[in-house]
Amino acid sequence: MRISKADQQILQHLQEATTRHPGLGELLSFYEKLFSAQFEFKAALPAQEEILKQQAAAPCRAEGSPRIVFDDIKIAFPAFPRLYQQIADLISAYFPGQEKPSGEIPAEALIETTRAFYDSGDPVILPGSVLNMTLVAAGFSLIPYLQMACTAVLPLIDHDAWQRPRCPVCGGKPSFACLARDNGARSLLCSRCNAVWQYGRVGCPFCEATAEQLYYMSDDRRYRLYICDACRRYIKTIDLRETGGDVCLPVENLVTVSMDIAAREKGFRHC
Repeated sequence: MRISKADQQILQHLQEATTRHPGLGELLSFYEKLFSAQFEFKAALPAQEEILKQQAAAPCRAEGSPRIVFDDIKIAFPAFPRLYQQIADLISAYFPGQEKPSGEIPAEALIETTRAFYDSGDPVILPGSVLNMTLVAAGFSLIPYLQMACTAVLPLIDHDAWQRPRCPVCGGKPSFACLARDNGARSLLCSRCNAVWQYGRVGCPFCEATAEQLYYMSDDRRYRLYICDACRRYIKTIDLRETGGDVCLPVENLVTVSMDIAAREKGFRHC
């Protein structure tokens, strides 16, 4: 089965970014192979959209909670362990200095590791943190399911009513932000499921401190690094008013890795 047009566009943006950012060639090569594996896996999954929509509308969900919980996701066996092993091998090839993910992990242990990633709300990779590569591989393996959930559920979200510092679909913490091209309104990106949702322009999208955040602007005015002195967290932001043409937020999150490094050197952390 062919991958979706939306996923094809992400891969195209990634390839274009490789040309624009030759210094990130190794990193972007890894993500191109990773995204391709995830998108191909997702394209072969049985359709779950209607089931996910019904579960997301369940009246037992508490107000303010994300629409999807881990048990809503129907993990496919033996396909899921095969994807996990494929991603684990990819991580081992590209990051030989890191601890290797566990090899043939028992199915029950793999599910519990994947659940732990989901429940944390964290992105798969937290910049500057010590990585548990088995957890990373499990998290990357879950991404196709979360992206499918986003496609099914995000249109059901009342964005004006949400305005919360976590993803309305999967409960993920924001990984990136953008300022709208027309009015500068801020939206947040979940790198787990690729959901984008609206959030107030002023204040920290982690601790919700209402003070206006300090930010540093890139020389071309395209990017901003917002920092919060209250919780010592940061979020990278692209100002779409300073860009031309299409922008792919998941790819922009990758090519701004130098901003992650700069923030960590100043003692700030992500999430």
